[in-house]
Amino acid sequence: MQKRVLLNLALLVMVLGLGAIALFKWKSDVPPEIQPLTTLDKNQVQQIVISRIDDNDIVLQKDRQDQWSISEPLQLAANQFRIDSILQFLTTKHYQQLESPVDFAQLGLSQPAVSLTVDGTWLGLGIKSPFNDGRRYVAMNNQAYLVVDTISYFLIGDAALFASLFPLGSQPIITDIKLPNLSLQLQGHRWEFLTPTDPSLDNSADAIQGLIKAWQNLQALSVRRYQTQAPQLAQIDVTLKNTGTLQFVLLATEPEFILALPEKNVQYQIASEQVDTLLSLPEKPINRAIDTNTL
Repeated sequence: MQKRVLLNLALLVMVLGLGAIALFKWKSDVPPEIQPLTTLDKNQVQQIVISRIDDNDIVLQKDRQDQWSISEPLQLAANQFRIDSILQFLTTKHYQQLESPVDFAQLGLSQPAVSLTVDGTWLGLGIKSPFNDGRRYVAMNNQAYLVVDTISYFLIGDAALFASLFPLGSQPIITDIKLPNLSLQLQGHRWEFLTPTDPSLDNSADAIQGLIKAWQNLQALSVRRYQTQAPQLAQIDVTLKNTGTLQFVLLATEPEFILALPEKNVQYQIASEQVDTLLSLPEKPINRAIDTNTL
């Protein structure tokens, strides 16, 4: 009986030993977790500086309400999609670290044409990968990496590419609007006409609210620097509660619909189908009399 107990104990020890060996081998076979390209917490980043050798720096700043804006060379609300793209690039796990020694000059990293300084962390962007695989060489902390490139195309562009596509900002409250042939002012909870209205147009509360809502939801297709040589067709003033008046200049309605903000040195391309909804009230619906003889 004692021999059987000893034999069982020996078998148990053997099984536990084999299990420990198998567990150690399994753990050693698991690849280490890939760390992000940088240690930055994208939710805590406060400032992004984009430096270009052949152009001005672009400075992007986050305020206390976690809203991003361009502070240099323009002063505008920033395009959140562009900001998110940069932050995702900084925390990507899709990269490969190059083994030393690395010829930084040959990879365009000794004096990068474009670099990022993000809360004190510097990254330089070099040339494209020769394998045509959508990657680009990046330098950071005296190390070189191949990183999936999702941002260089707009980093090398004009600062206006970082401007928000919403000319009136987020959730604007309009109190006064002056269009080429129409002026409205909010008095209490009611919109009042400041100029005579065209009798052929629908001046109902629903039509007015539709016009105001179209401006409140205005989103541009693209933003670029203001083309000062372009002829001005009309001025449009939109007054926002707690913000002030934005003085737009209408540059074109066809084939492109373009509104400019000369004070901010930018112009917005708007979808052409929005010309009528933004610049005028709709026409009155036609009331057709019913011929009872035909019933």
